[in-house]
Amino acid sequence: MFDKRNVKNLYALTPLQEGILFHSLMDASGSTYFEQACFNVNGQVNVAFFQKAWNELIRRHDALRTIFVMKNVPQPLQIVLKQRELTIRVEDITHLTPEEQDERIEAFRSEDRKTPFDLTKDLLIRINLFKRKDNLHTLVWSFHHIIMDGWSVSVLYEELAVIYTALLQDKKYHLPEPIQFNSYIK
Repeated sequence: MFDKRNVKNLYALTPLQEGILFHSLMDASGSTYFEQACFNVNGQVNVAFFQKAWNELIRRHDALRTIFVMKNVPQPLQIVLKQRELTIRVEDITHLTPEEQDERIEAFRSEDRKTPFDLTKDLLIRINLFKRKDNLHTLVWSFHHIIMDGWSVSVLYEELAVIYTALLQDKKYHLPEPIQFNSYIK
């Protein structure tokens, strides 16, 4: 259960979210609406700043701090929490050959897809970073479709790049205030 003092807002689901929720609850495996993006990150990665940048994205976007409640309520609700923290899991696979690295990442992706999100309590994104070389990492970004779609991935990735670069340069980032999800609901 969540701490009620950590609640920022709550509201009904959109019709699309209701459908996603229904199908997610019907699928015991948890694979329905489980999304995963995977891409390479070239260059050195400062993991502490990278994690800080991800957490700043979570702070900026209410949808990334959302959980869903279905029990003891007349209709399902989404609850935006004031604070959520993401911990990036990092695995150093530099000791493996490039082929073995590919196999390890694919095995991880397959296993990760078998780990469903608990919509009532989990942070609905997971970030895993695989260090392939000092200047090459593979990022596996898993998320539940109920909080974001494919279009959101590119928006968040662009914001992440701006925030991360600013952190590396010890500067403030400049991004417009995000449109919060409740604007779409209204």
